[in-house]
Amino acid sequence: MSFDFDFEVAAGEFRVRCALVTEAKRVALIGPNGAGKTTLLRALVGGLKPSRGVIRVGEVAFYDASKGVHLKPEQRNVGYVPQSGGLLPHLSALGNVSFPLLSGGEKLRAEERQARALEALARFGAEAVADRNPSELSGGECRRVALARALVGRPSLLVLDEPFAGVDVTRRPKLRESLLAAVKETGAQLVVTTHDAQVALGLSEVVAICEEGEVSGVSEHSETPLDAGSEFLRSFLG
Repeated sequence: MSFDFDFEVAAGEFRVRCALVTEAKRVALIGPNGAGKTTLLRALVGGLKPSRGVIRVGEVAFYDASKGVHLKPEQRNVGYVPQSGGLLPHLSALGNVSFPLLSGGEKLRAEERQARALEALARFGAEAVADRNPSELSGGECRRVALARALVGRPSLLVLDEPFAGVDVTRRPKLRESLLAAVKETGAQLVVTTHDAQVALGLSEVVAICEEGEVSGVSEHSETPLDAGSEFLRSFLG
C-alpha cells in the first residue's frame, strides 16, 4: 500500500481526522481554507503528533499508536515545502538547496554538495539566482528554490503545501511539468495541497477532499470521473 492513513491530530482546539488508503503514489489534497489541509501535512512530516491511529508510507510506519511508533522528522526521509517556502534568510539560494545535504546520510564533499544543489536549481530553472538571498528573489523564484531544496536529498516522500503560490499563472504549467518529471525520476511519493485544479489533476493520481477537518471523499481520477457530489469539488473544477 502506498499510503495508509487513519489518524486524528490536533492543532490547538482544531482537530483533523484523516482516513485514506490507496495504492496511488501521488495524492492531491484539496479543500477550502481552514479545512485542515496544512494540519494534516504537519502530521505527515512529524511536526504534529497524532492522538491515535497510523501513518504509513509504503513499508514505513511514521506513526503507529498501537506499537508506540513516532518517527522524528529527520527519520522520515521527507522533502517538505511549507506554504511560506521555508527558505533560510541568511543563506543564498545555493546555500539553502545544499543545506539538507549537510545532515543527510550521504557523506558528500563540499564540491559534491554544490554540484548536486546546482543541478537541482537547474531542474527548476533557478540556476541564475544561485548567489542571491531569499530577500532578493521574487515569489516565484522562492518557490523554485524551495522545490529544489525539497528534492535535492532524494526523499522517499515529497510533501508540498501550495507549492505554486506566488508563481505567475503562465509559468505554472512548465514548473508543474518539471516537478512531475522529478518526482517520477526519483520515485518519490507525493502529497500536495493546492487551490489550482490544473495542479491537482496534473500532479496526482488521486484527489482527496478535505472539508471541516475531515477527509470526506477520495477519487482516483485517472480511472474514473471525479465524483461531483461535493459542493466544494464542483466549485473547484469550475
